[in-house]
Amino acid sequence: MYLRIILFILIPLFGFSQAPQKINFQSILRNTNGEVVANKSVSLKISILSGSISGSSVYSETHYNTIYVPSLNLVNRFKTNVNGSDTSTMLNPYLRLASGLLDIDGNNYPIIKIGNQIWMKENLRVSRYRNGDLIPNVTDNTAWGTLTSGGRSWYNNDSTNNENPYGNLYNWYAVTDSRGLCPSGWHVPSDSEWDVLTNSLGGLSVAGGKMKSVGTTYWISPNKGATNESGFSALPGGCRGNDGNFYNILGYAFFWSATEFDNANAWYRYINHNFADVYRNYNDASKAGGATVRCLKD
Repeated sequence: MYLRIILFILIPLFGFSQAPQKINFQSILRNTNGEVVANKSVSLKISILSGSISGSSVYSETHYNTIYVPSLNLVNRFKTNVNGSDTSTMLNPYLRLASGLLDIDGNNYPIIKIGNQIWMKENLRVSRYRNGDLIPNVTDNTAWGTLTSGGRSWYNNDSTNNENPYGNLYNWYAVTDSRGLCPSGWHVPSDSEWDVLTNSLGGLSVAGGKMKSVGTTYWISPNKGATNESGFSALPGGCRGNDGNFYNILGYAFFWSATEFDNANAWYRYINHNFADVYRNYNDASKAGGATVRCLKD
Protein backbone atom coordinates (compact mmCIF):
# COMPACT_ATOMS: atom_id res chain seq x y z
CA MET A 1 0.00 0.00 0.00
CA TYR A 2 1.30 3.43 -0.93
CA LEU A 3 0.42 6.45 1.20
CA ARG A 4 1.14 10.03 0.29
CA ILE A 5 0.97 12.80 2.88
CA ILE A 6 1.18 16.37 1.59
CA LEU A 7 2.28 19.08 3.98
CA PHE A 8 1.26 22.67 3.40
CA ILE A 9 0.20 25.72 5.34
CA LEU A 10 -0.49 25.81 9.12
CA ILE A 11 2.61 26.03 11.37
CA PRO A 12 4.44 29.39 11.01
CA LEU A 13 7.91 28.90 9.60
CA PHE A 14 8.99 32.50 10.09
CA GLY A 15 8.96 31.96 13.87
CA PHE A 16 12.05 29.73 13.63
CA SER A 17 15.49 31.27 13.60
CA GLN A 18 16.68 28.43 11.38
CA ALA A 19 15.13 25.66 9.32
CA PRO A 20 13.81 22.83 11.52
CA GLN A 21 15.71 19.55 11.39
CA LYS A 22 12.65 17.44 12.15
CA ILE A 23 8.89 17.79 11.91
CA ASN A 24 6.78 15.64 14.24
CA PHE A 25 3.36 14.51 13.17
CA GLN A 26 0.65 12.05 14.13
CA SER A 27 -2.11 10.78 11.88
CA ILE A 28 -4.59 8.01 11.24
CA LEU A 29 -4.26 6.03 8.01
CA ARG A 30 -7.49 5.42 6.10
CA ASN A 31 -8.16 3.82 2.72
CA THR A 32 -10.34 5.36 -0.02
CA ASN A 33 -13.45 3.99 1.70
CA GLY A 34 -12.64 5.88 4.86
CA GLU A 35 -11.72 2.70 6.77
CA VAL A 36 -8.78 2.66 9.15
CA VAL A 37 -5.74 0.81 7.78
CA ALA A 38 -4.34 -1.35 10.58
CA ASN A 39 -1.68 -4.08 10.64
CA LYS A 40 -0.51 -3.28 7.12
CA SER A 41 2.84 -2.47 5.55
CA VAL A 42 2.65 0.87 3.81
CA SER A 43 4.93 3.24 1.94
CA LEU A 44 4.99 6.89 2.85
CA LYS A 45 5.70 9.90 0.65
CA ILE A 46 6.00 13.29 2.30
CA SER A 47 6.11 16.52 0.31
CA ILE A 48 6.40 20.15 1.35
CA LEU A 49 4.69 22.32 -1.25
CA SER A 50 5.17 26.00 -1.93
CA GLY A 51 2.17 28.10 -1.00
CA SER A 52 -0.75 25.75 -1.59
CA ILE A 53 -1.85 22.20 -2.42
CA SER A 54 -1.01 22.87 -6.08
CA GLY A 55 2.34 24.57 -5.40
CA SER A 56 5.71 23.29 -6.50
CA SER A 57 7.53 20.82 -4.27
CA VAL A 58 10.41 22.30 -2.25
CA TYR A 59 11.17 19.03 -0.51
CA SER A 60 10.08 15.39 -0.88
CA GLU A 61 11.05 12.03 0.51
CA THR A 62 9.62 8.53 0.22
CA HIS A 63 9.91 5.56 2.59
CA TYR A 64 9.18 2.28 0.81
CA ASN A 65 7.54 -0.50 2.80
CA THR A 66 9.08 0.78 6.00
CA ILE A 67 6.09 1.59 8.17
CA TYR A 68 4.01 -1.07 9.87
CA VAL A 69 0.77 0.16 11.40
CA PRO A 70 -0.09 -1.96 14.45
CA SER A 71 -3.08 0.09 15.62
CA LEU A 72 -5.26 3.08 14.78
CA ASN A 73 -2.55 5.70 15.16
CA LEU A 74 0.60 6.26 13.18
CA VAL A 75 3.40 8.29 14.77
CA ASN A 76 6.50 8.98 12.73
CA ARG A 77 9.29 11.49 12.33
CA PHE A 78 11.16 12.59 9.30
CA LYS A 79 14.14 14.83 8.64
CA THR A 80 13.31 17.81 6.46
CA ASN A 81 16.73 18.83 5.11
CA VAL A 82 15.02 22.05 3.99
CA ASN A 83 17.68 24.72 3.90
CA GLY A 84 17.12 28.41 4.54
CA SER A 85 16.71 29.33 0.90
CA ASP A 86 14.09 26.61 0.38
CA THR A 87 12.08 27.86 3.35
CA SER A 88 12.21 31.47 2.15
CA THR A 89 10.78 30.53 -1.25
CA MET A 90 7.51 29.31 0.26
CA LEU A 91 4.70 31.65 -0.75
CA ASN A 92 2.79 31.16 2.51
CA PRO A 93 4.75 30.52 5.73
CA TYR A 94 2.73 27.70 7.19
CA LEU A 95 2.50 23.92 7.17
CA ARG A 96 -0.42 21.58 7.53
CA LEU A 97 -1.06 17.89 7.13
CA ALA A 98 -3.55 17.26 4.34
CA SER A 99 -6.06 14.46 4.90
CA GLY A 100 -9.59 13.48 3.96
CA LEU A 101 -11.17 14.59 0.70
CA LEU A 102 -9.80 17.37 -1.52
CA ASP A 103 -11.93 19.38 -3.95
CA ILE A 104 -10.61 21.05 -7.10
CA ASP A 105 -9.87 24.26 -5.15
CA GLY A 106 -7.72 22.36 -2.66
CA ASN A 107 -10.26 22.55 0.18
CA ASN A 108 -9.80 19.62 2.52
CA TYR A 109 -12.86 17.88 4.03
CA PRO A 110 -12.89 15.22 6.74
CA ILE A 111 -15.07 12.22 5.95
CA ILE A 112 -17.19 9.87 8.06
CA LYS A 113 -18.66 6.42 7.52
CA ILE A 114 -22.29 6.18 8.67
CA GLY A 115 -23.83 2.77 8.14
CA ASN A 116 -22.70 1.71 4.67
CA GLN A 117 -22.31 5.25 3.38
CA ILE A 118 -19.32 7.59 3.43
CA TRP A 119 -20.10 11.30 3.80
CA MET A 120 -18.25 14.57 3.94
CA LYS A 121 -18.31 15.93 7.50
CA GLU A 122 -18.35 19.57 6.37
CA ASN A 123 -20.40 21.64 3.95
CA LEU A 124 -19.01 22.03 0.44
CA ARG A 125 -17.02 25.22 -0.25
CA VAL A 126 -15.87 24.67 -3.81
CA SER A 127 -15.98 27.53 -6.33
CA ARG A 128 -15.46 25.46 -9.50
CA TYR A 129 -17.01 22.45 -11.15
CA ARG A 130 -14.98 19.27 -11.36
CA ASN A 131 -13.72 20.19 -14.83
CA GLY A 132 -12.37 23.54 -13.60
CA ASP A 133 -15.17 25.81 -14.85
CA LEU A 134 -16.12 28.58 -12.44
CA ILE A 135 -19.47 28.46 -10.62
CA PRO A 136 -20.64 32.09 -10.72
CA ASN A 137 -20.77 33.86 -7.36
CA VAL A 138 -24.00 35.83 -7.71
CA THR A 139 -24.48 38.64 -5.17
CA ASP A 140 -27.36 40.58 -6.72
CA ASN A 141 -30.78 39.45 -5.46
CA THR A 142 -32.64 39.89 -8.73
CA ALA A 143 -29.92 38.16 -10.75
CA TRP A 144 -29.91 35.28 -8.27
CA GLY A 145 -33.65 34.74 -8.51
CA THR A 146 -33.67 34.60 -12.30
CA LEU A 147 -30.84 32.07 -12.68
CA THR A 148 -31.59 28.96 -14.72
CA SER A 149 -27.99 27.72 -14.51
CA GLY A 150 -25.59 27.05 -11.69
CA GLY A 151 -24.82 29.71 -9.11
CA ARG A 152 -23.41 30.00 -5.62
CA SER A 153 -23.03 32.51 -2.82
CA TRP A 154 -22.04 32.85 0.79
CA TYR A 155 -24.68 33.66 3.39
CA ASN A 156 -25.19 37.44 3.31
CA ASN A 157 -22.49 37.49 0.60
CA ASP A 158 -20.01 37.42 3.49
CA SER A 159 -17.18 34.99 2.85
CA THR A 160 -15.11 36.24 5.77
CA ASN A 161 -17.59 35.16 8.42
CA ASN A 162 -19.68 32.51 6.69
CA GLU A 163 -17.62 30.45 4.25
CA ASN A 164 -16.09 28.72 7.22
CA PRO A 165 -17.71 26.87 8.84
CA TYR A 166 -21.00 27.01 6.89
CA GLY A 167 -19.77 26.54 3.33
CA ASN A 168 -21.37 27.87 0.16
CA LEU A 169 -25.04 28.07 -0.75
CA TYR A 170 -25.65 26.53 -4.19
CA ASN A 171 -28.75 26.60 -6.33
CA TRP A 172 -30.12 23.31 -7.60
CA TYR A 173 -28.83 23.95 -11.11
CA ALA A 174 -25.27 23.81 -9.76
CA VAL A 175 -26.10 20.63 -7.85
CA THR A 176 -27.12 18.77 -11.01
CA ASP A 177 -24.75 20.36 -13.51
CA SER A 178 -23.15 17.69 -15.69
CA ARG A 179 -19.69 19.16 -15.05
CA GLY A 180 -19.87 17.82 -11.50
CA LEU A 181 -20.15 19.77 -8.27
CA CYS A 182 -18.54 17.18 -5.99
CA PRO A 183 -14.97 15.84 -6.30
CA SER A 184 -14.36 12.88 -8.58
CA GLY A 185 -15.74 9.70 -7.04
CA TRP A 186 -18.34 11.63 -5.05
CA HIS A 187 -21.79 13.01 -5.79
CA VAL A 188 -24.67 15.02 -4.35
CA PRO A 189 -26.95 12.44 -2.69
CA SER A 190 -30.31 11.56 -4.15
CA ASP A 191 -33.54 11.76 -2.15
CA SER A 192 -33.41 7.99 -1.58
CA GLU A 193 -29.80 8.16 -0.40
CA TRP A 194 -30.80 10.71 2.22
CA ASP A 195 -33.46 8.20 3.30
CA VAL A 196 -30.77 5.55 3.72
CA LEU A 197 -28.88 7.88 6.04
CA THR A 198 -31.81 8.86 8.22
CA ASN A 199 -33.10 5.28 8.40
CA SER A 200 -29.68 4.08 9.56
CA LEU A 201 -29.91 6.63 12.39
CA GLY A 202 -33.30 5.47 13.62
CA GLY A 203 -35.67 7.45 11.40
CA LEU A 204 -36.64 11.04 10.76
CA SER A 205 -37.87 11.72 14.29
CA VAL A 206 -34.45 11.21 15.93
CA ALA A 207 -31.86 11.39 13.15
CA GLY A 208 -31.51 15.17 13.31
CA GLY A 209 -30.22 15.12 16.86
CA LYS A 210 -27.72 12.44 15.95
CA MET A 211 -26.54 14.56 13.01
CA LYS A 212 -26.31 18.01 14.63
CA SER A 213 -23.10 19.38 16.08
CA VAL A 214 -23.52 19.78 19.82
CA GLY A 215 -23.77 22.94 21.90
CA THR A 216 -24.66 26.52 20.98
CA THR A 217 -21.39 27.75 19.52
CA TYR A 218 -22.94 27.53 16.06
CA TRP A 219 -26.55 26.58 16.76
CA ILE A 220 -28.86 28.93 18.64
CA SER A 221 -30.42 27.57 21.81
CA PRO A 222 -31.82 25.07 22.59
CA ASN A 223 -30.29 22.89 19.85
CA LYS A 224 -32.62 20.23 21.08
CA GLY A 225 -31.55 16.60 21.04
CA ALA A 226 -28.11 17.31 19.57
CA THR A 227 -25.63 14.51 20.25
CA ASN A 228 -23.79 14.26 16.92
CA GLU A 229 -23.31 10.57 17.67
CA SER A 230 -23.26 9.90 13.91
CA GLY A 231 -20.29 12.23 13.39
CA PHE A 232 -22.14 14.05 10.58
CA SER A 233 -21.59 17.38 12.37
CA ALA A 234 -24.44 19.32 10.76
CA LEU A 235 -24.16 23.11 11.03
CA PRO A 236 -26.94 25.68 10.53
CA GLY A 237 -25.84 27.44 7.35
CA GLY A 238 -29.30 28.80 6.51
CA CYS A 239 -30.51 29.22 2.96
CA ARG A 240 -31.08 31.74 0.17
CA GLY A 241 -34.55 32.18 -1.23
CA ASN A 242 -35.41 32.58 -4.89
CA ASP A 243 -35.95 36.25 -4.03
CA GLY A 244 -32.22 36.48 -3.33
CA ASN A 245 -32.65 37.12 0.40
CA PHE A 246 -30.94 35.04 3.09
CA TYR A 247 -32.74 33.19 5.86
CA ASN A 248 -32.23 31.17 9.06
CA ILE A 249 -28.49 30.99 9.63
CA LEU A 250 -27.73 29.63 13.14
CA GLY A 251 -31.17 28.06 13.34
CA TYR A 252 -31.58 25.78 10.31
CA ALA A 253 -29.43 23.48 8.20
CA PHE A 254 -30.72 22.92 4.65
CA PHE A 255 -29.21 20.20 2.43
CA TRP A 256 -29.98 19.67 -1.25
CA SER A 257 -30.72 16.32 -2.78
CA ALA A 258 -30.10 15.69 -6.47
CA THR A 259 -33.73 14.62 -7.00
CA GLU A 260 -36.26 17.01 -8.47
CA PHE A 261 -39.90 17.10 -7.42
CA ASP A 262 -41.20 18.94 -10.48
CA ASN A 263 -40.02 21.50 -13.02
CA ALA A 264 -39.71 24.21 -10.37
CA ASN A 265 -38.83 22.38 -7.13
CA ALA A 266 -36.51 19.70 -5.74
CA TRP A 267 -36.34 17.51 -2.65
CA TYR A 268 -34.20 18.63 0.29
CA ARG A 269 -33.62 17.85 3.97
CA TYR A 270 -33.52 20.28 6.84
CA ILE A 271 -32.76 20.24 10.55
CA ASN A 272 -33.50 23.00 13.05
CA HIS A 273 -32.47 24.07 16.53
CA ASN A 274 -35.85 23.35 18.18
CA PHE A 275 -36.24 19.66 17.35
CA ALA A 276 -34.29 16.42 16.93
CA ASP A 277 -36.10 15.60 13.66
CA VAL A 278 -34.90 15.59 10.09
CA TYR A 279 -37.52 17.03 7.74
CA ARG A 280 -37.97 15.89 4.13
CA ASN A 281 -39.66 18.45 1.94
CA TYR A 282 -39.98 20.06 -1.47
CA ASN A 283 -42.26 22.99 -0.58
CA ASP A 284 -40.52 26.32 -1.06
CA ALA A 285 -37.50 24.46 -2.43
CA SER A 286 -37.32 26.37 -5.67
CA LYS A 287 -34.46 25.23 -7.85
CA ALA A 288 -33.42 28.89 -7.92
CA GLY A 289 -33.00 28.88 -4.13
CA GLY A 290 -29.74 28.22 -2.33
CA ALA A 291 -28.88 25.50 0.19
CA THR A 292 -25.78 23.78 1.48
CA VAL A 293 -24.34 20.57 0.01
CA ARG A 294 -22.81 17.44 1.49
CA CYS A 295 -21.16 15.03 -0.91
CA LEU A 296 -21.54 11.24 -0.71
CA LYS A 297 -18.98 8.72 -1.95
CA ASP A 298 -19.97 6.86 -5.13
